[in-house]
Amino acid sequence: MVNPEVIQLEGQIRKCDLFESCLAAAGQPIELSQIGAGDPRRGSHDAKILIVTEAPDRRSATGSAYRGATGTRIMKMFLRTEYGICVDYPDYGREGLIAFLRDMRIYQTSAVKCMLAGEPSALGEQVIANCRKRFLDKQIELLADIELILPMGRMAIASVFHVPLTSVDLRSLIGRPGAGILERDPHYRKMIVGLPHPSGNNRQFNPPLIHEGERLADVKFKASFVRALNGIRVKLEKMGYPLRKIPRGRVEGPLDRY
Repeated sequence: MVNPEVIQLEGQIRKCDLFESCLAAAGQPIELSQIGAGDPRRGSHDAKILIVTEAPDRRSATGSAYRGATGTRIMKMFLRTEYGICVDYPDYGREGLIAFLRDMRIYQTSAVKCMLAGEPSALGEQVIANCRKRFLDKQIELLADIELILPMGRMAIASVFHVPLTSVDLRSLIGRPGAGILERDPHYRKMIVGLPHPSGNNRQFNPPLIHEGERLADVKFKASFVRALNGIRVKLEKMGYPLRKIPRGRVEGPLDRY
């Protein structure tokens, strides 16, 4: 399914009319993304699940979407046993991303559409607000079948939850009912589950397996991450997604390389 209004909106990202305003408010250099409209790595236009990451990296934003580790690790979260969601879908590795997004009815976008030269945590709040009003709100409106929104990382959570970036504390938010898990949020009227960012450099997104000798703070965070992931699994089951039983032993596949 192709929604021409979604395609049109995606095309406007490359020539955003708020860019100069954002550039002045960003507090760091930013650059317009050149991801093409209709890029299949963004996902399905009849999506039931919306994934919101932080901002496109340089590798993705100068070509096609989600070319780095982020897109692959998102797919791994849904499929690999150690994350505990266990969607019943074949593990084809990185090459299976486009088909996975289509078949699982997932659409991916970023909270901020421009590439950032500095740390996301140092980005001016006005840029996040501009991108939400100009693009994200419209994307959610146009993707009419969305039932579950998964903001990943502090910037995405700030945008989707409509809170200041400086107020987002992942350790107190992830997995917390009424805060990091909203059954029906007041802005979009969807279920929202906040998650860590799936960057390959972010250890907080690693499988939440508890090892002997770990710090108590890390154990508590992993337990919170497990609650968030379990909330997603329960919602997917209600939405009719096929799920595997969670096996006791480890299941291996091509995505284990990433």
